[in-house]
Amino acid sequence: MPVDDIEWSVEFARDTVRDSLAAIIDEATPGLISRLANDPKAYLQLLAVTKLVSDEATELLQETATSARHAGLNWERIGSALEMSRQEAQQRFGADTHDRTMLVPVVSHLDAVAGHLPLGTRVTIPLSADEMAGLALAGNYGWHGVAFSSTTWTLEFDEQQWEHATTMRKKPPEGEGWQPIGRYFHRYWKRPTGLPILPGSPNPSTFAYG
Repeated sequence: MPVDDIEWSVEFARDTVRDSLAAIIDEATPGLISRLANDPKAYLQLLAVTKLVSDEATELLQETATSARHAGLNWERIGSALEMSRQEAQQRFGADTHDRTMLVPVVSHLDAVAGHLPLGTRVTIPLSADEMAGLALAGNYGWHGVAFSSTTWTLEFDEQQWEHATTMRKKPPEGEGWQPIGRYFHRYWKRPTGLPILPGSPNPSTFAYG
């Protein structure tokens, strides 16, 4: 049945997800499916892998509910999408959706050059509407991501420019020097470029707007 005004087929989605999960399990454990017919112990490995998939799905569900709440959707609409009541949705997923205080210190690039802003200084800013554009801008001025939530990025100051990128799998982007930051729907990476930071005096709050 439709969720709000979005037309989609639950049955089609269910079949597609099931096929995709089977492919994931087969890729993660080569030969396991074929062993099931003759090796009862293979079911133990299948149970372990299925539990891992379940844990990942549970974590993704929490992350998605948190993001939906921060996007402005109320618990009634979130509950409807999950086929549960507003109260059930809030009780199950509401623990991680509390309001967060955004602290954005007023610092300048010129102060950093003069030595007034120590390397390693950290700030926390709201997410940019285009977060990768915001991270690219921040990286030009020596700020690189060290942590994030569904609504914020924590940046650390350095004396060189940084690149940021995302991938869908554990494999880093092409090229050398990529360091993992963390995972949400996809994986975030960063790497130093060795280039000096750009001249100017941006307040980190400007990075929130890309």
